[in-house]
Amino acid sequence: LPVPSPGFTSVPVCPGIPMQFTDTSTVAPPAVVNSWDWNFGDGTTNIALQNPTHIYNLPGTYQVTLVAEDNNGCRDTVVLPISTTAAPVTGFTYTTTCATATVQFTDTTIISGGAITSWTWDFGDGSPVDNTQNPNHIFPGPGTYTVTLKADVGSCSDIATQVITLQNLPT
Repeated sequence: LPVPSPGFTSVPVCPGIPMQFTDTSTVAPPAVVNSWDWNFGDGTTNIALQNPTHIYNLPGTYQVTLVAEDNNGCRDTVVLPISTTAAPVTGFTYTTTCATATVQFTDTTIISGGAITSWTWDFGDGSPVDNTQNPNHIFPGPGTYTVTLKADVGSCSDIATQVITLQNLPT
């Protein structure tokens, strides 16, 4: 009898967010895969669902095992690595507090794995968002503005917000 060919896919997520596992196991007809035994590689108990979700509490690489069994009692195993990435710790600095000057923003985001895939700056003045890492911005005038930076590492993100006050130049 043919043995099942176990397989699965998953989409990486941040720790603490459910990761969806999708069974892609096959077997030659007329047999059908009718039993799944998952081990997520983090010391939690096994689960016997076809398409489970699992929450990893820490970033890292885990060896996930799937045992697929068909209706004839034939079984096989696959072990694949999956990874979770820690969310970035977003931060930024800026250079000036004068209303008529160009303000230089510098991203100071810290990441522990992967790479930053996008930056989204909202300057709090109604202007369009900026998606560069270290933008320059001219505000419409003196006042207080809430500036927000969202940094993404894959599906993980973090937001930093600072209130800045721009002063008039002395006359």
